[in-house]
Amino acid sequence: MASSTLPFHAVCLGGGTGVALIARALFDAGMRVTTVIATTDNGRSTGRVRRWFNMPAPGDLRNVLASFASEPALRELFDYRLDLPELAELRGVAFGNLVLAVLTKTTGSLETAVAVAGRLGGVPIRVIPVTTANAELCAELEDGALVQGEVEVRRPGKAPIRRLFVMPPAPATEAALQAIREADLITIGPGSLFTSVLACLAVDGIVEALVASRARRMYIANTTTQPGQSDGMPLVAQIERVIAAARGAIDAVLVNEGRPAAPLIARHAAAGRHLLSLSPAEREELERRGVRVIAADLVEHDAPPRALWQKEDTIRHDAAKVGAIFTRLAAEARA
Repeated sequence: MASSTLPFHAVCLGGGTGVALIARALFDAGMRVTTVIATTDNGRSTGRVRRWFNMPAPGDLRNVLASFASEPALRELFDYRLDLPELAELRGVAFGNLVLAVLTKTTGSLETAVAVAGRLGGVPIRVIPVTTANAELCAELEDGALVQGEVEVRRPGKAPIRRLFVMPPAPATEAALQAIREADLITIGPGSLFTSVLACLAVDGIVEALVASRARRMYIANTTTQPGQSDGMPLVAQIERVIAAARGAIDAVLVNEGRPAAPLIARHAAAGRHLLSLSPAEREELERRGVRVIAADLVEHDAPPRALWQKEDTIRHDAAKVGAIFTRLAAEARA
């Protein structure tokens, strides 16, 4: 735990887009922020870079670095997607993924590569890969089938996921474990339930560090279901899945109770993304078990569709609303 004379230290665990938003909210609230980022994606631009360079996934790390780069030109550089007709294989590859890949080869470490890229980009938070092992996310499905690789784990139409694991077993980076040990607040999510949130918890050492931590440990629940991962899963079932994976090391959950405009809900529902909520009885049961439920209107209302590169959109959290809640929680912790 940080002393009262040091900035409140928040550690954000998960994937790129959701964690970047939460990290921004915490940073803007005056906290010292460390992000611990998933590295098992094997699709799209990231998957190609993984194959070419025989390395863990750089994409979510790049996303956080780009979100916090102090120079706009560097943000655009990290996110720029190549489109060269004469080099078809490079089409759609994020240039920042190539930067991290080359830095990994020249420095000998993905962790060092991310640190160097952060310094080059003037990134004011710490960004750490959850593991530097070149491992694949795997799952056993309810029908007994085994699938390998994140693309297959999140493929729509398959049977529900019974068990998630990483092959070969991947140790967490010491920097990630140290950050968890030193944290005042640990947030998990929001993000893809299996391929971001539970993927991080499947890395060796992370859950043990969470269990041992004296920080407040909070799961930030998704606002909608996600095709291929949480189809038909009520919000309480998703929360229970995270609590079980974390071996009970969840002190609180932050859930959205805001309801966006009907056209926004309908647009997402048409794509298989259905708005999630907790019933009063479900909330009471979680509270009875010692899990504090913090419910508030957390969403961006009437947000336009995002132009994502072959990724699922969602009803987004509003960083200002989330930041206000965490400012209040930090004040409670200081009291």
